[in-house]
Order: sequence, then C-alpha cells, then structure tokens
Amino acid sequence: MGAWLISQFFKVNIFWANIKTRVVTVRTGIMSHKHFLFSYGTLKEGQPNAAVMHDPGNGKATFIGTGHTTKKYPLIIGSQYGMPYLLLAEGEGKNVKGEVFEIDEQMLEFLDKFEVHPTLYRRQLAAVNVTHGASKEELSELYTLDCWVYFQHEYTPEMLSLPHVEDYNSCSEESVSSYPQIKRAPCLEAISYSHMEH
Repeated sequence: MGAWLISQFFKVNIFWANIKTRVVTVRTGIMSHKHFLFSYGTLKEGQPNAAVMHDPGNGKATFIGTGHTTKKYPLIIGSQYGMPYLLLAEGEGKNVKGEVFEIDEQMLEFLDKFEVHPTLYRRQLAAVNVTHGASKEELSELYTLDCWVYFQHEYTPEMLSLPHVEDYNSCSEESVSSYPQIKRAPCLEAISYSHMEH
C-alpha cells in the first residue's frame, strides 16, 4: 500500500507540473516557433506594406488585435517619402498605437530581412497593452504581451525633436501635416483580415 501511495503522489505532482507549464506558456505567449509582433507603421491594415502580412509565402501571421505600447516612445515621420520610424528612446514621445500579430518563425525571418534587421531597424521586445480584439471589439479587460518591435536604434537629436505621432496612417493629413517636405506615401484601400488564417 505504501508503494502504491507513493506512486500516486508522484503521478499527481507530475500532472500539476504539466498544468502549470501550460498556464505559463499561455500567459507569456511562449510557444514553439511562435512570436508576437507589434506593427506601428506601413505593415498595418490599409498601409502601403500591409500585403506583406497576408502573403503565405512569407510565413504565417494571425491578427490578434490592436493596442498601444505600455511605455512611451517617439514615433516620427522621416525621409522625403514619409516613412515612420519608432526611435528607441524609452520615456520620450507617446504610447504608440498599432496592431498585434502572432507570427511563425518563417514570417519573423522574412520580416528581419524586410526591415533590414539589425542594420536599419533593430528588433527588440517591448510590452504592448492589447485593448481591442481581432474583430476590433473593445476588450473588457486589456492584457499585456511582450512583442517584437522594429525600432530605429540610431538617430540624431534633430530626429528626436521632430513631432511625435501616436497613430501612424500614411493616408492621414494629421500624420504628415507637420512635414511639408514629405511626398505622400501611396495609400491603399483598407484590407480585411477575414481571409487570413486564425
């Protein structure tokens, strides 16, 4: 009887250990070959490079919802073509709004090349508060995810002094009105996520 009780004790503990591991995995988003991405610029819905996230040849991307960075960063519009740059200057700027995707390893590798990481942009984890779900519904309780973000890690004082944008939109006058030198980036019709894999 003693040996049987001991064996049952170990079985129960192994069971709860597995349950705890699964809970931690779900809460932290740590899944094998899965990542969370926060997009604040041209990869967002309706923006010039949105098609990148829809192309299965690049990998898999699942739209999770929208939200904003928990910490403030300066999002500026740079270059004559109005490209968005999120400067790696924590505490400056605004709580930047954007979209959250769950992506696989293939998509992450593609985006690293697309964003010229780590030369032009540098990919770094940042906390993001998810406020709206995949159907754009407002969540009753927001939650926080650690997401990959492509930051501009090298910048000049002049770049930091430019106006800070909260929510980039290449089609919005608000996003580019402070930059008279900019040639407007091409606008795209809003793209639905309904055809993407969930």
